[in-house]
Amino acid sequence: MRFTQDHHSAPSKRFAWRVYAVLAAYVGLFAWRLRDCFVDDAFIVFQYLRNLTSGQGFVFFPGGPAVEGITNIGWLFVLAPFAAVLGPAAAAKLLGLVLVLVAMGLTILLGQRLAAAVGRDRAIAGLAVVPVVLLASNFSFLYFSLAGMETALMAVVLLAAAGLALRRADSLWLPVLAALAFLVHPEGVVLLPLYTLLALGTAAADQRRLLLGNLLLAVLLGAITAVRWGYFHDLLPNTFHSKPSNVLRVAASGFGFLAGQNVNIPFPVSGWLALPVLVLGYLRLRAAAPAAAAMLGAIALTGLAFGIYSPPDWSQMGRYFAPYLPATLILFWVGLVEATGRLLARVSLRPAAGIAAMAVILLVVVVSVFNGVKKLAQMDDFPGYVLASRNLVAPSLWIRDHLPDDATIATRRIGALAYFSDKAVFDYTSGLPDAQVARLVAGCGHRFNLPTDPALAELWPRRSPDFLLEDAEMIDLIASQSGGTRHRFTVHGLPYGVMKSFAIGRQKQWVLARRLDEDIAQATP
Repeated sequence: MRFTQDHHSAPSKRFAWRVYAVLAAYVGLFAWRLRDCFVDDAFIVFQYLRNLTSGQGFVFFPGGPAVEGITNIGWLFVLAPFAAVLGPAAAAKLLGLVLVLVAMGLTILLGQRLAAAVGRDRAIAGLAVVPVVLLASNFSFLYFSLAGMETALMAVVLLAAAGLALRRADSLWLPVLAALAFLVHPEGVVLLPLYTLLALGTAAADQRRLLLGNLLLAVLLGAITAVRWGYFHDLLPNTFHSKPSNVLRVAASGFGFLAGQNVNIPFPVSGWLALPVLVLGYLRLRAAAPAAAAMLGAIALTGLAFGIYSPPDWSQMGRYFAPYLPATLILFWVGLVEATGRLLARVSLRPAAGIAAMAVILLVVVVSVFNGVKKLAQMDDFPGYVLASRNLVAPSLWIRDHLPDDATIATRRIGALAYFSDKAVFDYTSGLPDAQVARLVAGCGHRFNLPTDPALAELWPRRSPDFLLEDAEMIDLIASQSGGTRHRFTVHGLPYGVMKSFAIGRQKQWVLARRLDEDIAQATP
């Protein structure tokens, strides 16, 4: 290993970029392995993007209402020019890979600059290398970034904000980055206020410029909200209504985080032990680089708050927190070295602190890689086949070719189905692109697991979906609730019968039922 003159402190810049080259090659191979994998939610963005670029407007299906059925509208706008040339799916793949590499590079650069700010302090050793190694081994970050989602874009925006804060703590570009973060992830609205609270007590920033920055952010958010209201007639994305939370759910999620069982917040920053480590990391950096520490702390707090507030994600992975990982891992490494140093100093073993910290990091990397291999091996089980979407494409194409053009299909998995089938889709579960369903979900405080939910009793007959597409066990449950069979069952008074099944996973069937009206029966093969 090549070291700088301060050989006790940090690896050389050349070594750090050699590590980057190795990790970049690994990410490239990982991207190739996932070349045909897209999260089903990514196809929701692609569907909106295709309709927008074809002149249909910001709608989920042509002729439908303008509803902001995605949380990451900023990702859509970034994708748009590339999608016009490459198509939405290819553009998301290529841009996702580029942004992962950029995020890794920014993590190294930020680590190097923080190491330079701290100087010869041994607590900062490895800061230019360890966080990026942890990041590259984190399955949630890599998978969602490379499977069509906005994860890496949000991470780049957050890292840029941390780097800018280190360079100039009161820069008026910070509210611009915060507004962009808000467009990519709405919870980004709290980033700059949290940063301001953490930075106000330091001499790194002019307090009046910090407050001016928050005023500028308010103006930008006001402009964004005015445009949103003018186009969608809503102050927030429709997804805010379709994914409600409450005090009890937040309390349970918070306890789950402390117990290391909150699926929204990935290893190694989950569990109560992670909190003192992150706090120690923040305090250690605050002494040498207060503004950067304040931004890193604000990023970590925003991610943790969002992960605890949100209902458990269907992916059973840390998708919500993944964009916040690069910045949080910097705090984690500094805190881990500081914690081991303090603990071992009590038994006169402080020189071994760095070795102990590296042993923990090696364990984290091994566990993360093992977890990734395990996840890839489970792609034919739930939620794997929805995370990859490969098995959903063939059924969607069959539906495109065999169902009437004006058919409406009620289902819970709307992304790949809508994108490949070109049919109108009725999301009765969450109402992501459906404002009426989303308001019902918000009113009930939970999404609808079955179309027979009483809250849908009035809306279902009005929509009269021509087809119902559900997992086999869900169809059987619906049929039993109505006292029917697969051949004939009712949903809020409308009769349906199974017409075809599709294999989508290991011993998993996607079952298509049609409404038993004469006109539908005659029009369907």
